[in-house]
Amino acid sequence: MGGSQPLRVLVLDVLWRERGGERVPIVLGGLQLHQRVLEYLNKKVLTIGLTSYPPAFKHKITYSVKQGCGKLPRLEFYKYLMRLIITLWRIISRHKPHIIYNPGVGWHNDWLALIAKLAGLKVASYFHHYALPGGRVIYPKSILDLPALTRMCREIKRTNRFPFFKLMDYLILFLQLRFADVVFTGTSFGLDQLRGLGRRGPIILTGIGIDLEEFKEATPAVGERVWDGLFVGRMAPEKGIYDLLFIWRRVVDAIPDAKLAVVGKIVQPYYDRWVKILKKLNLERNVFHLGELKREELLETYYKAKIFVFPSKMEG
Repeated sequence: MGGSQPLRVLVLDVLWRERGGERVPIVLGGLQLHQRVLEYLNKKVLTIGLTSYPPAFKHKITYSVKQGCGKLPRLEFYKYLMRLIITLWRIISRHKPHIIYNPGVGWHNDWLALIAKLAGLKVASYFHHYALPGGRVIYPKSILDLPALTRMCREIKRTNRFPFFKLMDYLILFLQLRFADVVFTGTSFGLDQLRGLGRRGPIILTGIGIDLEEFKEATPAVGERVWDGLFVGRMAPEKGIYDLLFIWRRVVDAIPDAKLAVVGKIVQPYYDRWVKILKKLNLERNVFHLGELKREELLETYYKAKIFVFPSKMEG
């Protein structure tokens, strides 16, 4: 960019918090990947972050916007979106970014990326994978494909009392993926899903993997393994959290003292339903939700478990 003019990248990594003051540790999946990508970008370009408050990621320049946490989460969602849009335009006017990067870590970022693209800006997005809350995949041919949208609504209604609003989130996701100048994805599975969603523009396959060096650096747990099984993932239906309980019920029937550790972010209303099923299956003494752990604690928990259990219905 002319030597003295660094490439300016506006990074959209707003994280929606279910509860006020909720801590968001960067330990799982897409968040961990984004942090690694951002660390690299910070060395190469001028990163300008539009993010949530308090910021979970580090940019060269950071604009953090605080969300509200009222009794009507969806209303707060849209109020927060309006504040983010206003901040987006302020950033664009002040810094004139060359490109907008959406790492795919939250619904608000999809809205912002689509708005930026419709305003004529260059947009790059990262796509992990797509599934409805229950794990089913439906590909509407367009936003006017009423039969497909009706099926999506019915599927969403299984876990959400107001499916229209969640359907809107999915449609915005689809549109921004279709219109982005370039989309990155980690696997050929993600590439196939993008084509199914109507993406016709450039797709860059990045590849994904596990940082084995990170496990080498972690200190193995001393003594016996305290967990018979370990699950790590968001507490959402597409991760198979309900199936997990029925699976472990069968394990406990054979091994009464079998203990399962569950690590992951609470996502409502799915977590409350998960707890009800847990109690109904009489698994209070066998299944333990440890919440979200720091990366070091998570690695230690891996070492303390005999097996890893992951009945996810959809992964990239």
